Formats: sequence, structure tokens, C-alpha cells
Amino acid sequence: MVNYVNHNSPLDVYFRSIILFGRNVASYKFSLALSLLELVSQGKSEIRMDELAIPYSNYLLCRNS
Repeated sequence: MVNYVNHNSPLDVYFRSIILFGRNVASYKFSLALSLLELVSQGKSEIRMDELAIPYSNYLLCRNS
């Protein structure tokens, strides 16, 4: 089996892997993308898991503003 994950890859490769290898109907992919875009638009360049949790869960549960 081919190893698709290289632990020395840049972060954009990890994000691209989530989008490409996850199921196309998986809402977690879209929730993650929307959450990251929202936080980046607030000027964040690094995002902690606790910062990601609220927007991610809101998008996942369709409770976004």
C-alpha cells in the first residue's frame, strides 16, 4: 500500500489530503474549510484547537451566522 502521508509535508498538503481523500459528501470537510477561512479572515495565522472548536461545531451543526 502506498503511504500518502509524509510527516515532513507542509501544512497545505495535509489540508489538501483531507479534501482529496475524504468522502465528497462528508460535511466535516466543508465545516473545517469554512472554519479556517473564518478564522483567517480575522487575521489569525496560527489557530489553536480550542479556537477552532466553536466555529467548526457551529458549521458542522449548521448553526453559522
